[in-house]
Amino acid sequence: AGIQGAIQILAEALPKGDPRTQVTDEIQKQIYKLERLVKDLLNFVKPVPKNYLPIDMNELVDKVLSFFVTQRGKTEGMKIEKKLFPSLPKAMIDPSSMEQAFLNIILNAQKAMPKGGTFTVSTGAFPQKKDDGKAAREVQIIFEDTGIGIPRENLPRIFNPFFSTRPDGTGLGLAITKNIVEQNGGKIEVESRVNVGTKFIITLPAITQSA
Repeated sequence: AGIQGAIQILAEALPKGDPRTQVTDEIQKQIYKLERLVKDLLNFVKPVPKNYLPIDMNELVDKVLSFFVTQRGKTEGMKIEKKLFPSLPKAMIDPSSMEQAFLNIILNAQKAMPKGGTFTVSTGAFPQKKDDGKAAREVQIIFEDTGIGIPRENLPRIFNPFFSTRPDGTGLGLAITKNIVEQNGGKIEVESRVNVGTKFIITLPAITQSA
């Protein structure tokens, strides 16, 4: 914060059109990257708050998508579709941390579709309700984009801390997401094809109930 404040003062003191503003602009960009890296590191190492509540995942998906659209405004040709399973059983999770996990995936999808595309969020319950009246034991949330995809050789490493194929990436977003999902008792999987798209599948234990 101190460095950023000092650079802003220096930049404001330079005459308009001064070529040295290119240097101060670059410094401010690098400060922003450092700030984001520090925040990601703190998010990666801190434990997920244990504020577990019975949550309707359809409602959580709606909330995160609404927040994303509101904050991002224009989504650069990114079309959002929802396919939400009705009467979805609830999952016992920490909603704040799971919102962050969902948002990380959505932001990744946006970056993977620089020229636009379709982003689809689906929910489901598995196994389906049986004849004996038992409810589904798992809830799935599937995030699918039509972006550039991930090369097959990179798929085993995308959840590793600091692994990134983007020059502006910290390599911590998906590692944080995996931590959050696992600390909420779930698992995350990925499927991808280059120039076709990527699918992230989050599976969480459902709250089982009798009919």
